[in-house]
Amino acid sequence: MAFYPPGWYPVTGGRRYWDGRQWTQQVAPDPPKRRGGVILGAVIAVVVGFVALGLVAGEDDDDQGITPSAPTTVKPPITTPAAPSGPTEPELVTLWAAEHGWVFDALVSDLESVGAAGMAANLDLMNRECGTLQKTVNAALALPAIPSSSVEAPWRNALREFQIATDDCVQGSLPPGDADRLNAAAAHTERGNRHLNDATAALADLGG
Repeated sequence: MAFYPPGWYPVTGGRRYWDGRQWTQQVAPDPPKRRGGVILGAVIAVVVGFVALGLVAGEDDDDQGITPSAPTTVKPPITTPAAPSGPTEPELVTLWAAEHGWVFDALVSDLESVGAAGMAANLDLMNRECGTLQKTVNAALALPAIPSSSVEAPWRNALREFQIATDDCVQGSLPPGDADRLNAAAAHTERGNRHLNDATAALADLGG
């Protein structure tokens, strides 16, 4: 059954006090109102009257009683926090270069040493320098991939060419020397150098 709290309620000709269970003898004149207010007051008085009659008669019919509507609660919109953004490609490349960038310098240094041995026409020296370059290439192949396709692709191509070149160089520089293998090593080294230059330029563009 509906429940109305104690208070003054409009009735015909004024206001009357409702103590929560029944009307009291307390009445008060109601100031003049617009027509809409009078109609609303009359409706409320009728509703309260029905409630009072129901209490007196001992009726307990909650299904047919007037239940005040619950106040509308406006819930704040649910916002999903944005996922934290990860490092950018240039940042990842910079991190890679900070840890593994030494291998670029090592390759360039070893290639220069191989070239100097070739200019000296010294097979023993060539064999040693090509062996050193071969170790550097194998170490480079074991490193993690560079996190940028524009750098990783030419870098891997360079390493593959150098891998073939060093094998030919080491075998071809053994006495008495194998000119065909040394020429093949030179060709693969030249192609590897082009790929290495492309990788170095791409790495520099990304800040590595």
